[in-house]
Amino acid sequence: MKLKPSKLLVTFNDDNQIYSQGMWSLLEDIFSHGMGTPLVRMTGSPGNSSIRVADIYVEHCAAGVQAMCHPEYRLRKRGSLMIVISSARGKIPLNTILPCQHNCVFLRRTDTLAEIRRQIILAWHRRFQMKEVSCHACCPSLLTKSEKRVADYLSQGASLSELVDRLALSPKTVSAQKHSLMRKLGLSNNVELMDFILWQKRYELTCRLTDQPLPALCLK
Repeated sequence: MKLKPSKLLVTFNDDNQIYSQGMWSLLEDIFSHGMGTPLVRMTGSPGNSSIRVADIYVEHCAAGVQAMCHPEYRLRKRGSLMIVISSARGKIPLNTILPCQHNCVFLRRTDTLAEIRRQIILAWHRRFQMKEVSCHACCPSLLTKSEKRVADYLSQGASLSELVDRLALSPKTVSAQKHSLMRKLGLSNNVELMDFILWQKRYELTCRLTDQPLPALCLK
């Protein structure tokens, strides 16, 4: 029999303060008011140390991040809840979620309050089903060199016609590489693609500054 915790530690890693405050109010309603378990919001910069101790960890990520290997997610303490707020406009494809993200709750900014509440409560009750996984079990959809070049030029603001000139390829080939890149990441439009590229480059920089391993999906 699992004992009821006396309190729950909550960490937010989301720059959108308005959304975070709304999520905090919802979590208080679910856990403090609904379950009688008080919440304590952790302060300071979120990182691997907070992932280790947080009972509920809320993080914002760009669309497509579910296709990246996240070694730090394996640091979660048993029985914790990881909530990932995605910028995805369309439905997040479940077949792109990797083992290290097993039992994470993937939500979208545009999801209804009722749907967010339902997903969080469901995940909380099944949180002890989280499996121990090895990074060797991850099989991310690695990008080809051509797809990485397309992503790199797009991150510099190049248009499709400029890509054709820079890569010395036909428009059909460049378009095919771009769509292959988007398919592997589960992205549904150009806005999601640019969000992912910019987010991933910031993530890479953070990994280098903190001596963390780079994710398996790298856009160099």
